[in-house]
Amino acid sequence: MACVIGIDVGGTNTDAVVVKNREILAWTKVTTTKDVTTGVLKAIHGVLAKLKPQDVTTGVLKAIHGVLAKLKPQELKLQQINLGTTHFVNSIVQRSPELAKVGVIRIATKPNTSSVPAFFDFPRDLVQLIDGGYCIVSGGCEFDGSETASIAEEEILQEVENFLKKNVKNLVLISTFATVKSSHEEKAYEIIQKNFGNSISCTLSHKIGQLGFIERENASILNESLKPLCQKTLRNFKSALEKLNLKCPLFVSQNDGTIVRSNIAIENPVFTFASGPTNSMRGAAFVSGVKDAIVLDI
Repeated sequence: MACVIGIDVGGTNTDAVVVKNREILAWTKVTTTKDVTTGVLKAIHGVLAKLKPQDVTTGVLKAIHGVLAKLKPQELKLQQINLGTTHFVNSIVQRSPELAKVGVIRIATKPNTSSVPAFFDFPRDLVQLIDGGYCIVSGGCEFDGSETASIAEEEILQEVENFLKKNVKNLVLISTFATVKSSHEEKAYEIIQKNFGNSISCTLSHKIGQLGFIERENASILNESLKPLCQKTLRNFKSALEKLNLKCPLFVSQNDGTIVRSNIAIENPVFTFASGPTNSMRGAAFVSGVKDAIVLDI
């Protein structure tokens, strides 16, 4: 059976383990790197000399290098690498300057949703970082899925142009009762893709949240603000793995205990929030072999 490498990037330490047929072959622990340039070339035998170091990647590579050094070459036939990280939620908590400004397009038909502005109840310092403005356009549905109004293509195009004038290229599309009927969000996305292509990144709220409008909107805003950082981090990580000749699929853990391919995680970084405790629960169950237990993640 092929091996799986598991990596956990915490705020303090980065842990890596190699598992084969439920047997732990090797593990290592290194300090999670904050200075993204220190010791990179020394850590990886110079193989990454031409790689531009990026946040988090350095510490992860040190962990991988450490765990591979404990294995015999013939033992390693990699099936996949699983990555768990608090990096993205920490970027929100620490108000990272790499967070993107987000514009919100509410598909609701005025005056619906007008009483509560976008970015409602966000901390003020976070709002200053990611608030790209919001607008309300025609469309949206009622609780039974019936249309409030038809979606207006010209309104959407005009609002996207307004966001682009402010250099806001990350948008949230949120329609009233989109979890009941998502067609207006999907139509708006099609319009934007057709006219602006990949120059605009969008989060569709029905893919992120549930029934509550504000909760769904806020979660979608956080998701979209993290996309550029998540994309850069995971792509740099994959590039570094290729330079280590580790050519296998990369998966990222989510907060429900599942894993998804990195290309899906790039679109949904908010689902990595609170993945630490679920990783601990899965790990405790695996290591202990106990079916029913209480797991403390401290």
